[in-house]
Amino acid sequence: GNGKSAYADGIDVGNGSAYGLTYTAGNLQVVHASSWKNGTDGKKAWTNTVWGANYKIGATTLTAARNNTDFAGLAVANHNMTATGYGINRQLSGTTDVSLAYTVLKDDVDSANKFTQTAATARYKFSPRTQVYAAYGYGKNEGNSKAGLIFGGPTGDVGQGTHTMMTGVRHTF
Repeated sequence: GNGKSAYADGIDVGNGSAYGLTYTAGNLQVVHASSWKNGTDGKKAWTNTVWGANYKIGATTLTAARNNTDFAGLAVANHNMTATGYGINRQLSGTTDVSLAYTVLKDDVDSANKFTQTAATARYKFSPRTQVYAAYGYGKNEGNSKAGLIFGGPTGDVGQGTHTMMTGVRHTF
């Protein structure tokens, strides 16, 4: 956040905090994370809370997560929202895997506002550090929602579906 010129200023504009916890027991992993940030008035503007889990069954991993965003202070005009997602990943070989995912982003104030996203991704590893990938996603807005696909698609028009494809090479150092 922004620094104070004196301790008594009470100006906490832009200050924020975040934490994350992970618990693993055998094939089950559960995660929890939370973050918040102050607005331009120095008071909390939003809080984001995430719960997720994945469970591995052989070469298949099942995943579920829920993300709640709550607005307050100067940001209270924004509608609180909840994103819930489910996914499955299948390791086909030591170098190839595929994933399917479904996500719903809903407006907690007006239930008519909703965005759904379905995506499929395939990855091939050339080496432990280099892979190529291809993904396809379809997103649909309902009500007054104007969200876009998570992996870079254009913002959709109200009531319209958006198709997006993505390919790339990823190399880690």
